[in-house]
Amino acid sequence: MPTSSIDSRLMSFGELLTGNKYYTVLSFQRDYSWTESQVEQLWNDITETLDEKRSEHFVGSVVVNNSKKPELMLIDGQQRVTTISILMCVLRNIAKEKGDEQLAQTISNKYLGSLNLRTRKTESKLVLNYRNNQFYQEYIVEYKAITNLRDLSKKRNIDKSNKLIVDAYLSMYREVQKRIKKSGDFVEVLIELEECIRDKLVSILILVADEANSYLIFETLTP
Repeated sequence: MPTSSIDSRLMSFGELLTGNKYYTVLSFQRDYSWTESQVEQLWNDITETLDEKRSEHFVGSVVVNNSKKPELMLIDGQQRVTTISILMCVLRNIAKEKGDEQLAQTISNKYLGSLNLRTRKTESKLVLNYRNNQFYQEYIVEYKAITNLRDLSKKRNIDKSNKLIVDAYLSMYREVQKRIKKSGDFVEVLIELEECIRDKLVSILILVADEANSYLIFETLTP
């Protein structure tokens, strides 16, 4: 594998998710698979980083093929990127529910995607695989009332991986609401969570410039 086509750097998730770029999950990637325990671990990592006033917390690597910039094709780390994006949807939606449209729109524009003025839909920064993407865009990226998502999670015919997506949303929604109830200041809670993800969650971003190396790295990293 020629190392000249591979670059790596330490980046915060703010740097990863903001700016003029978007991520696409490759066709050979598995469906969303994080269970409640994995989502809970990520949430604990975030809140412990805040509560213990840590300067940063390392959350693993993200590997992308950047040969088609600004599209970055996710090779590894898609579960983490997807879950953090779901959490950003939670923060956006709670701000909206609390009547803070400015905060909701700022979070959406920075982390989730730009608003198409014709369709009034968000053009997402993250495109998942064929099984998950339509569900993710329709029920998570686009605002849905929490009661609708709770009902959706109970449906028997929902695809297993899509149920994991909505359950991840519901789990983090509950945790954020608990934190708000304890604090009494929803704006401060939402902003401190956004700032923690933006500045203190860090990852090694590995950039691969060609498709052959993308497949080789994927096979090497996949157990």
